[in-house]
Amino acid sequence: MATILMLAAPLAILAPLSYLSPKLEDIAWSYATWSVETAGPTFTKLAQWASTRADLFPAEFVGRFSKLQDATEGHSWEHTDTTLRQSLGDNYSDIINLDPNAKPIGSGCIAQVYKATLKQSTSLFPSGTELAIKVQHPRIRDKVLVDFYILHKFASILERIPFLNLDYLSIQDSVLQFRQIMIPQLDMRNEARNLTRFLRDFSSDESITFPQPLHELTSEHVLVEKFMHGNYRFLCSPLFSLDILSFSNRLNLQCLFCITVCFYSNYCDSWRRRTYFELLTPRSFRRRSAYHCRKRIRDGYENDFLT
Repeated sequence: MATILMLAAPLAILAPLSYLSPKLEDIAWSYATWSVETAGPTFTKLAQWASTRADLFPAEFVGRFSKLQDATEGHSWEHTDTTLRQSLGDNYSDIINLDPNAKPIGSGCIAQVYKATLKQSTSLFPSGTELAIKVQHPRIRDKVLVDFYILHKFASILERIPFLNLDYLSIQDSVLQFRQIMIPQLDMRNEARNLTRFLRDFSSDESITFPQPLHELTSEHVLVEKFMHGNYRFLCSPLFSLDILSFSNRLNLQCLFCITVCFYSNYCDSWRRRTYFELLTPRSFRRRSAYHCRKRIRDGYENDFLT
C-alpha cells in the first residue's frame, strides 16, 4: 500500500503543472504510465482495459495508456531461456528455432511474445511453420496476488469511509470478480484450451479465425501457437444478437448495458472478443442484492446466448 501511495504522490504535483506547457504535460503522462506499470501487473491490466474504452475515457488518456497493451518493460533472455528449458526440455532448440538475439514482438503485463519457427513436424503443423511463443514474466503469480491483496484492502477502506456511501458500488465484489478473471490467465494452458474452443465454435464462419495452439508444447508458463498475420480491428457491433430491453425487463433491472469489446491480440496479429456487463443501480442497492443481480445476469446470459 505504501508503494502505491509513493508512486501516486508525485502526480499531485505533476497534474497541475501539466497545464503550464506541453513539455510538462508529456512528463506528467510519461510518469503516469510508468507508475502504473511499476505498481504491478494487475494495475497494468486495469490500464490496458481502460485504454480500450474510448467511450468512457478521454482520447488523450486512451492514447497514452494504449502503449501498455504491448510495450511494457519485458524480462531478460536468460529468464526466457530458463523457462523454455523447464517447459520444453534442455533440447528445445531442436524443436523450435528461436534466435536468442531476437527482440520480443510484444510484451504485456503477464508475458512477452517471440516469433519463432517450428523445426520438427507435429500432428498439426509441418516443419517451417511460423510460431508465436508466449513466455510468462518472472514471479508473475506472486506479484498478481500481492496486487489483489492491496486492491482488496484499498476497496475495504473506501467502503468504510463514513458519509460516502460507497458500499452500494460493491467495490470489494468487483475486485473479487476481477481476481477470478485474472488468476486463470496465469496458466497458459487455459488460454490454449480457450483458443481450441473458439476454433471449434467458430469453425463454420470463415470470416473469423484464431491462432491454433500446440498443446503438446504448451505448459503453465509457456504458450506455443501458430503465428497469424492480420490487421488491427476494433469492432463495436455486438458478438451476439441480444434484445437489451426484453432481457433487462425479464431480470427486473432498471438499466442494463451489454458492451462487447474486441481486443486486438498484439502477440499473434489476431483479435478476440469479450463481453462485459455494466449494471447501473440506485444508491439504495446494497452489496448482497447487487451480487445476486449480477449472478442472475451472468447465468442468464450464458444460458440464453452462449450454449
